[in-house]
Parts: sequence; structure tokens; C-alpha cells
Amino acid sequence: GGISEVTIRNLAKDLGISTMSVYTHVNDRDDLLVLMVDEMHCRAELASYGRAQWRTRVRRVAEANLELLRHHSWLLDIDDPRTALGPGTIAKYDHELHAFDGMGLDHLTRDSALSFVLDFAHASAARMVLAEGAGEFTAIWEESSGRLTDYLGRDHPLAQEVGRVSGEAMGSPYDAEVAWEFGLRRVLAG
Repeated sequence: GGISEVTIRNLAKDLGISTMSVYTHVNDRDDLLVLMVDEMHCRAELASYGRAQWRTRVRRVAEANLELLRHHSWLLDIDDPRTALGPGTIAKYDHELHAFDGMGLDHLTRDSALSFVLDFAHASAARMVLAEGAGEFTAIWEESSGRLTDYLGRDHPLAQEVGRVSGEAMGSPYDAEVAWEFGLRRVLAG
């Protein structure tokens, strides 16, 4: 049922204990969600750095976060600043900051660079999850793309040409994987 089904009552039922027993461990549902996020960060596979150069290390951080969010898309729905305070999240943060070692960044810039990469991965994962749920749009695209040209006539010629070429190349009007790779290359170039 998704993250909306995670309630204190449902948790108690699944555990076979009383609802009030759960409240001896957490104050409310929001606390439970914060703990769940930290547990996922604790279990997350951390990017391997080895002797890789910084761009490879940062790419690995971005890819690891993308995979975490794609496999646990409910993480995209939790927006509580307290998630940054958990031990699993802090350990993940510490590890990921090391992707920028040797670059001569001051602490604030290092933090900002990691936030930029993580925000990009978060936005990309959200688009991918949405794209996976919109599989029926491909059929609509195939059915409508030919008629779209007739409908638009000579209006918006650049949009029509770019849309046609892109749509043919990707097989749909949007490909989240293509957008991810394009964007990540720009993030790393920046």
C-alpha cells in the first residue's frame, strides 16, 4: 500500500503487539518515518572509491543514491529535516563527502557539492519512478504522434522537429535514463 499504509496501528498489528506498545519506542508516525529513513541509509550500499579519480567517485555516489531511491521509492516521499540526524545517515554522509577528497574544497563547498549531487539523484529518481508508472503514455505517444503533426500544422516548427527526432531516437517523448546520463555528465563537468 505504499508509505501511506505505514501507521503506528498497522505496525503494531504486523508485529502482533498493542498500539500503545509501539508508542513506548516512538512518539508518532513522523518519528517512525525518520527512523525508517535512517535504517535505509544504514543499510545502503556505499559507493566504492578505490583509486578512482574524483569524477568517478562522484558518479558512483550519484549512481548509488539513484539505485537506493529507485528500489525504495518511498524515500522520495519523506521530507523531514530530522532524517539528517540519524547515525546511519551521518555515516552515509561522511562516506560520500570523501568523494570530493583531493579537490581542495573548503568544508562549505564540499557540503554544497554533495548536496547538489544528491539533489540531482533525488530529482532523477523521482522522474524515473514517474516514468515507470507512466508506461501507458508510450502507447498514447505512438498513437498520437502522427496526428500531432497534422494538428499543429506549421506552428512551432522547432518543437516539432526536435520532438520528432528525439521521440524517434528514444522511442517515446521522454527517456529518464537518457536524461539521467545527460544531466550527470553536466553535473560532473560543472
